[in-house]
Amino acid sequence: LRLKNKILKSKIAGRICFTDDERRSLVDRALAMGHKLMESVVNIVKPATILAWQQRLEKEKWDYSEKRKRRPGRPRTPASVEALICQLARDNIWGYKKIQGELKKLGIEISKTTVANVLRRNGLPPSPDHQGLTWREFLSRHADVFLRADLLTKEIWTLKVLQRAFVFFVLHLRTRRILFVHATFSPNAEWLKQQARHALWECDEYGVEPRFFLHDNDRCYSEGFDILLKNTGLEPVRTPYQA
Repeated sequence: LRLKNKILKSKIAGRICFTDDERRSLVDRALAMGHKLMESVVNIVKPATILAWQQRLEKEKWDYSEKRKRRPGRPRTPASVEALICQLARDNIWGYKKIQGELKKLGIEISKTTVANVLRRNGLPPSPDHQGLTWREFLSRHADVFLRADLLTKEIWTLKVLQRAFVFFVLHLRTRRILFVHATFSPNAEWLKQQARHALWECDEYGVEPRFFLHDNDRCYSEGFDILLKNTGLEPVRTPYQA
């Protein structure tokens, strides 16, 4: 074996390069001989090199860092999907679950956690259910872009009888300024829609640029009322019960 190694070494010019598998084979066979026999037989490399290889291979045996690096894990959200999530959050007052549901309608399957991470990464303000804010706290943070509508009642004596008047008004949440007010004895869906149109015209007069129109769950606010708001670029928001 010593003679074979000498002949092999004489035939190869320069430094011999070994693969990891070759190093592992040499280490296994050399260690099986024992230290003294290894020094007398193995001369293709120095015994000290064999020992150094052994220490390195032993260390790699218990080191799983490379395996961790190679683990695929969850791929990053595509940029186009991330942009869509941010757009939905900016244009609406939706929580994680709502955004997740809207994306699912488009055939995009992601988790609520992914939605939360994307919004957090892009520094978008949370809706109430994102960070435990109460509804009132959330409205306070974003009052600049909210209009609030309400319908009050007032008993009024007319010339003949006592009648109930219904007063519809719209105010800007930040300034608390009443932008529009009107009253009737017989409100209905069409009347409310017309008052909403007038209220939005008044926004231009006051320089208010709303994004959301807040109203309660009174049945007077029909589906057509909300459609009217959407057609003018506003997002109708029904207040939560007991908000």
